Amino acid sequence: MSYPWAGRRLAALAAVWITLALLQAIPAAADKKAGDDAFEANDYKKAFKELLPEAQRGDRRSQYRIGWMYLNGKGTAQNQAKAIFWLTKSGEQKYARAQAELGEIYVEGRGVKADIEQGGKWLRLAADNGNSDAMYELGDLYLKGQGVARNEQQAAAWYRKSADDGNAAAAHRLGRLYLDGIGVAKSDADAFKWFKVSADQGNKNGQYHYARMLMEGRGGAKDPGKALTFLELAGKDGQRDAQLLLGEFYSGDGGGSKDYGKALAWFQQADDQGSKIASLRLGLMYRDGFGVKADDTKAVKYLMRAADRGNARAMWLLSEMYQQGRGVKKDAAKADKWSKLAVKNGYKGLDDILTE
Repeated sequence: MSYPWAGRRLAALAAVWITLALLQAIPAAADKKAGDDAFEANDYKKAFKELLPEAQRGDRRSQYRIGWMYLNGKGTAQNQAKAIFWLTKSGEQKYARAQAELGEIYVEGRGVKADIEQGGKWLRLAADNGNSDAMYELGDLYLKGQGVARNEQQAAAWYRKSADDGNAAAAHRLGRLYLDGIGVAKSDADAFKWFKVSADQGNKNGQYHYARMLMEGRGGAKDPGKALTFLELAGKDGQRDAQLLLGEFYSGDGGGSKDYGKALAWFQQADDQGSKIASLRLGLMYRDGFGVKADDTKAVKYLMRAADRGNARAMWLLSEMYQQGRGVKKDAAKADKWSKLAVKNGYKGLDDILTE
């Protein structure tokens, strides 16, 4: 025997249960949105409070963000173990950013013992999951043969995938491979193309290499004006080789317009970043009074810095300064010491090539 009223009663109860479930879900959804909004606004204390329950409920993006906050000490005390716990939870749910973060942690040994193979595993998962940063890092592992067999072709393939996905650093790296013929057929035209892609996206290394090719007319049309624009962008962003090249350009090297004030400023920036050639050039400027008041004491200071950084020509010039008593007390023994060190380090005379 059937009871129509019983069916209606069950349907009514089901409707009540569904309504209650929806009502319970509303605060959780609201908390997650509040947490995500706070995270995006860099209000990490609030983000941590709102997202931790979401992470505990299994939301993979919340797990990643909680792990990231533990990793960086944002919104909570830094805790590497808890960071890895939550990042792993998220990564196991195929959240690519968590997988990529875990890969970098293990490869670099950030707070844990470095484990290239474990890092490579996570990077591969993230790369297969579409993360362009992981593709780039995986390319590095194949290029260096770290945690995987060295494979230049695989490195190039991963760099290309990353670059195609908009990764400017990968585009620069791919340009370098084409420039040197590593893992790909050597091609100045392809190097030029990828350096341009990287430079246009604001990568300072891409800007430097693109500028070099524009200056030389290599792989594309020669354009010194555009080259200078990209060099200055790279130099202002701290690219040391660009700063050095700008110093040389404004010194009149290669037909550049002489502006010793600018040359001095760019050489000083490169010197601050450890460029031994920049130190040498500053020493020569102060020794010979190019764009500055001649100052033997400052000349010795910069030449000494260049010599300490391993520049053989600076060592030879120091021997001359000691021999002549310029900027230092005349000292034959020290002059002899520096001249021998210069020869030992490969100094070949006045035509010695300036190299980093």
